[in-house]
Amino acid sequence: MAGAKPAPSRGPANGSGVPGPYILVGWSFGGFTARLYPHLYPGEVAGIVLVDSTHEEQFVRYVPTVVNGIKKTGLNLEWLVKFLGGPERFHTFFEQAAVRWDMIRSRLGILRWSRRNERDSEFWVKYPPGTWELERFCELQHGFLTAVRGEKAAWEESTAQAHKVAELGDLPLVVVSRAPDMKGPYPEWFPAVELEREWQAMQTELVRLSPQGRQVFARGSDHLIPHHRPQVVIDSILELVQGYRHGIDAAVGKTAE
Repeated sequence: MAGAKPAPSRGPANGSGVPGPYILVGWSFGGFTARLYPHLYPGEVAGIVLVDSTHEEQFVRYVPTVVNGIKKTGLNLEWLVKFLGGPERFHTFFEQAAVRWDMIRSRLGILRWSRRNERDSEFWVKYPPGTWELERFCELQHGFLTAVRGEKAAWEESTAQAHKVAELGDLPLVVVSRAPDMKGPYPEWFPAVELEREWQAMQTELVRLSPQGRQVFARGSDHLIPHHRPQVVIDSILELVQGYRHGIDAAVGKTAE
């Protein structure tokens, strides 16, 4: 997404040769791309499904909430947030540091070794068989970490682009949001409930990107909705496909009259 520049509509823009219009599905950070595409290529999108999509202000809102929670431990990091240039810079600094550390561990083989016993953990047993293997196969590739580092480095540029796409016209839009059980094992200081409340508020804001926007919830799922509740995503896609086809049939009928 970072570095993309607006361009006129010019037929199939994805290089596949498959003619549009398209139903775009963006999960997490991919939600930015799904929102930007119809802005760059107007007329080529028939609908959008945002699956627990990233919001451009999430860390502007998250970081102060987490910092306030950390105060309960006696540690005040407000000075560091200011020193680094604000909440987004604070987030970017620590995220990039974490990725660099994982890259070092990956090269040494420590990362793979440290995750060898995760499959039977309480976190993964609730997912369909094979989910852990697929996730770890991807995440333990060195190229994956390189891509994540690039994503973190371009975070502020990407959020600036998303801010410019403040509305999607009248495009059909389905926002699929998680609805997890918040009774998980969190440290006493960690403001899990407050963060989830902010996340859901931002999901509601995404619905307002289009007057045709509506929200559905993946009950009992966390952020990994495509793994945990894939049918919710599938149904949302089919809803937009059927709506588009119905619109075409209605238009043909009027022409015939």
